[in-house]
Amino acid sequence: MKIQQLLRLLFPTILLGACSSDSAKPTDTKPLTPAQRQAKIEQIKLHFTAPVLIDSSVYVMYPLLLGSTDEGDKDGSIVSKSYSRSNTFWNIAFYNTETGESHLLSPDKKMVLYAYTEQGSESGASTVSASKFAKYAELGSGQLDKLLYYSVRTVDFNHDGVIDQQDPNYLFTSDKAGNNFQQISPDNYNVESWHLVKGTNKILMQGTPDTDNNKEFNEQDVTTPLVYSIRPKRDAKAVFSGPFSSSVKQLLDQHWAQKL
Repeated sequence: MKIQQLLRLLFPTILLGACSSDSAKPTDTKPLTPAQRQAKIEQIKLHFTAPVLIDSSVYVMYPLLLGSTDEGDKDGSIVSKSYSRSNTFWNIAFYNTETGESHLLSPDKKMVLYAYTEQGSESGASTVSASKFAKYAELGSGQLDKLLYYSVRTVDFNHDGVIDQQDPNYLFTSDKAGNNFQQISPDNYNVESWHLVKGTNKILMQGTPDTDNNKEFNEQDVTTPLVYSIRPKRDAKAVFSGPFSSSVKQLLDQHWAQKL
């Protein structure tokens, strides 16, 4: 009787130990065969938006949604649910309606795109000096009109495992054929807006670095005005020089600093 009671007490423990042992077994990490990988690729769904016409050119672009807008779509194993699928893109396909050729905006970069435009980031941001246009034309005026502009995130800046709106937003450009895709804003600056100054082929940006090094972009960080030149080509830099900024700080201190 005692032996039977003892077995009844030990049996759940033995069973639990066996289950734990099974769950601790490593999962099969054997690489997929070419046939298995091809079968997996064929199951992936591509989600194209409606075509976006580029001026009156032969080129059309099809932004690729990062997943499906259909909640019933079962491709969750491919794309993380953390992304908003209605306005988040992972690449753009360009199609030449004359030749039938197509290519991706970036054939290899992992990125998240939230916006694309032929203008500045704000309505009415494109400006040109009509009185001096003839002079500027000699310097190659109109280069800004030949470009497309993209808000792109490429770095998991805060190391949370995803690239999303908590990471720095970079300004990228390409030509209207979708070639020469490049980042023009500085690394680790979160670009909040940009304006096109067509008369001088300059792009003005409002960029915020992580000045307190907490891996966040918030009101504690200081926004910096930046300028980028298309022609002549110049890397983005602070609009206001060191000496000018220093003199402005001195004036602020003189007129507005609290007296001890």
